[in-house]
Amino acid sequence: MSPARETGKVPATTAGGSGGLDRACRHMERAVAELKAARQAWGVWAEGIGQRAERRLGVTGLGDLRVMDDPEYARALDVGAPFIEAVSAAEAALKAGRRCGRSLASRQSPQRLAGDAGGDVPAGLPAVPDKHK
Repeated sequence: MSPARETGKVPATTAGGSGGLDRACRHMERAVAELKAARQAWGVWAEGIGQRAERRLGVTGLGDLRVMDDPEYARALDVGAPFIEAVSAAEAALKAGRRCGRSLASRQSPQRLAGDAGGDVPAGLPAVPDKHK
């Protein structure tokens, strides 16, 4: 147990404040951006595979769907599923984190949002008794 927790003097950011959640959301924002870039790179790669299949099959128009039956192109499209799912999952996590952060912020007093200058456990959270007294 941390000394701060033992003494009952836990800063708001570690005792349920939104500081850690804000940090997690910033990391998730960067992760979403990186995952979107990865998804786009996959899309460019898969499009190249599709164009190669079109040339190989002699497809000349958008209405010719023979390329969709090409095994190489089908595999390239299948490879994209985890990329698409990863972006969706990361966006959902970010949305949930932001929603929870707004919910926490709406419940906190201005003193608690400022970091609870006294450093004590914020109101509503039980203080851990000092075992050394």
